[in-house]
Amino acid sequence: MDRRTLLAIVLSLSVFLIFNYYYKSKLPKKPVEESISSRAVPVRTVPVETIPAKIEKEKQKEYVYKEEEKKPLVEEKEIIVKTDLVRIVLGSSSGTIKSYKIKEYKESEVKPNTIALNNQKIEQLSMQLAKATSEDQKERLSYQKEEMEYINARLISRKGQGKLKTPQDIELVSFANYYTQIYPLESYFQAKGEISVINDFKCDSSRLLLSKGKPEGYVRFVAHLKDGSTVIKKILFRNDGYLIGVTLELINNTDRNIEQTSFLISTGTGLRLMEEQSRGRGRGVQLQSVSYINDKVIKKPFSRGQKGRDVEHSYTGKIWWTALSTKYFLNALIPVESASKVVIKKNKLNLLQNYVETIVPVVRPNQSFTFNIDCYLGPKEVGRLAKQKVNLEALADFGFFGNLFRIVHILKFLYKITGNYGVAIILLTILMSIVLFPLTMKSHKSMRAMQELQPQISELKNKYKDNAQKINKETMALYKKNKVNPLGGCFPMMLQMPLFFALFTTLRNAIELKGTCFIPGWIPDLSLPDTVFYLGALMNKPGAYPLNILPILMSITTILQQKFTAQSADPRQAKMMLFMPVFMLFIFYNFPSGLVLYWLTNNILSIVQQVWIRKKHK
Repeated sequence: MDRRTLLAIVLSLSVFLIFNYYYKSKLPKKPVEESISSRAVPVRTVPVETIPAKIEKEKQKEYVYKEEEKKPLVEEKEIIVKTDLVRIVLGSSSGTIKSYKIKEYKESEVKPNTIALNNQKIEQLSMQLAKATSEDQKERLSYQKEEMEYINARLISRKGQGKLKTPQDIELVSFANYYTQIYPLESYFQAKGEISVINDFKCDSSRLLLSKGKPEGYVRFVAHLKDGSTVIKKILFRNDGYLIGVTLELINNTDRNIEQTSFLISTGTGLRLMEEQSRGRGRGVQLQSVSYINDKVIKKPFSRGQKGRDVEHSYTGKIWWTALSTKYFLNALIPVESASKVVIKKNKLNLLQNYVETIVPVVRPNQSFTFNIDCYLGPKEVGRLAKQKVNLEALADFGFFGNLFRIVHILKFLYKITGNYGVAIILLTILMSIVLFPLTMKSHKSMRAMQELQPQISELKNKYKDNAQKINKETMALYKKNKVNPLGGCFPMMLQMPLFFALFTTLRNAIELKGTCFIPGWIPDLSLPDTVFYLGALMNKPGAYPLNILPILMSITTILQQKFTAQSADPRQAKMMLFMPVFMLFIFYNFPSGLVLYWLTNNILSIVQQVWIRKKHK
């Protein structure tokens, strides 16, 4: 990679970041089939009366979603569900997911100084809490302090058991000790505008064990409402996937019609702690609410001005899914049958949760109504998301070019061959270098021709130093005479930019790299920086000033590239190139090690190419 190439890449990164930010707000649309009922959970249904016009009008009614200020934790029996991929704890009374551990991915290694850092943050929050004046501020700080104490208590417990460095299953949903926690699949029943939580289920099951021999099974919950009707909730689990089927059935055991009612089901707020716990940090990865309604993606539904306030938005139309999403994981509700509304809520503690609501038609005595919905709770693996056929894979954020070139699929193919994602990244970089080599040669040939003309161009500048127009005219004539294109060195490189961008976004966001080790003891997790030591430990500042080796090596190879590239005749460009290694070090220092490994390998290959080309033209 020569000097002009490197400069083109850095300047293009600015354009790329702006484009990528815009693109993420315009996630790709994908045609989907109108009928997805084949994925419905098989249940007994009884014919019900067609929805009358009166109830159709009720669909437009905006219900008031009330929530208790302090929701006490319900003591309930635990129901254990185990599959080859997950370990789940259900609440017998609430019918919710209280704990959800993924076996396939492990938490990142927790540094010993993380506990000390968290203790410092707890002390800071305590001081801020003591100085807080408003009740809202006190509540917000109290929540943050309780959350940090909860995270640290788990780390201290692991340290006491000698398991601080032992890889742990990632827990997407966890038991919590603060009152605002709402768990996934919490169900609500609305009757004539008033909503109540269904948290008095009865369940006879205590555990469900699935395997290849028993690929699926369900847990059944039964609740009796105040009006005498019955709600049956079935949660279906599959051994080979993260898709959970949920059935809500309303049975009219009374002697009168049940009307003007609806079911609601929630994503809960339990996904919030996931990546923060895995990294031992208290306030880290942002949780986003994203929905796909009327073939449009609704992202960032709340403005900055609504931070710290109770806000909710409702959306109607063709509801494909609504989800809570982090960088690597997802909690999505996917209606199997038509739903009437999505409600997205944010409270003053900035906890998010999404609801899906379906209007229940008039249910006559001794009849029932059934609603089916799926929940995908797991990693953003493109293959698994695409199987849902509802454009859910759009949430795997590889950017426009990453999706176009399908880099993640090539990376997974190389991993199957090598068994190591670090080696796969190196092989991918070599393949990219081979594919782009003709363009590299063309760029070098053009730049070499430009370099040979530099003495003549310098003479023209000295001869016509007082006439810029004449300099430009004579310079262009010189180019034409020698059949040199002044843009010939940059244009081939610009053609390579889409591939570089595709690699950049894929290696930065691919779930496949999370927790994967390249070199034990040095690069244990390709999704994180390759920190080997904290220099702050020498200054009694644990966790400060991480020492990351790969970015330093990358900057050194950038300097070596400059040594193998001809010096620029433009003093301003020469100064910019001297600053380039420092700039690249600053930009890449805290990037995932998988991404930096790609760039380092690319630099080394570029140096080898430069050496070969120079020897060839001697």
